[in-house]
Amino acid sequence: MSLLSNIQDRSNSLVVEPEEQVLSEVLESTRLIFTNLSEAMNDHPENAEYFRNVVGYGSFEDALRGLIVNPKTVDHTLGLVLALAVHDQQVSDIFSSLRATPEDELKLAIAGIEARLGTIKRPGAILILCNAIPHLTTGDSTMRYAIFQLVEPLSHVSHRNQAILSTLGVKERYVLQKLLRRLLDMGATTSEARLIFQRTIKEDNTLDMEVLDFIRFGIKSRWLEHFSMESPAALILREESLRGVPGTGFTFMCFHEQHIPDF
Repeated sequence: MSLLSNIQDRSNSLVVEPEEQVLSEVLESTRLIFTNLSEAMNDHPENAEYFRNVVGYGSFEDALRGLIVNPKTVDHTLGLVLALAVHDQQVSDIFSSLRATPEDELKLAIAGIEARLGTIKRPGAILILCNAIPHLTTGDSTMRYAIFQLVEPLSHVSHRNQAILSTLGVKERYVLQKLLRRLLDMGATTSEARLIFQRTIKEDNTLDMEVLDFIRFGIKSRWLEHFSMESPAALILREESLRGVPGTGFTFMCFHEQHIPDF
């Protein structure tokens, strides 16, 4: 956190070095911080748990705020956040490339990026990405659109991604009709359902038929309530009075990947 703060202090202060040199060093230092953080947590559950519970993604988000609101560093920073989320540095240039894309070609460009997206490894990083939207400059509609459009194809990559996105609590998601339909496929909590029902009544006390369609869609949700875990993971039941599994039983599903040697 202190390193990120020092980087931003340097970028906002008067220095002898040329501005281009300072910016280049800020971008490279930020990249190294993200790369080391991603590698430290990859396949190291203890490190990942420590960062999540002790450091906290909320504190990390606060430390990144200055880089996100700075027009000179926002594209680079958002790309690094996405790369951290999926543990793939090759996607870190996505927002920079979208910035250079004409607005009428953005949707097509984002569709081409979908194949580069993978399983979400760090849900907290995705939430940082979504929470960055209100802090973008008013005229930066390109980045707002890009973030929203990237979240939707992320939900299509795997069931794991869909489950993660449905539980992140992204406040803007009811605005995104296509994404909302995708997330409601996983079901909705009581508070989420209450919010959707509240929005069926417009200011003139008439019903919003589009929101009613969402409710009908959610009622037909295909997924039962379930846990989604990724190795290494465990479910520990600490209730002493618990004697066994429910009388109705339970379903266990998993994906097993096996490499067959060449003969």
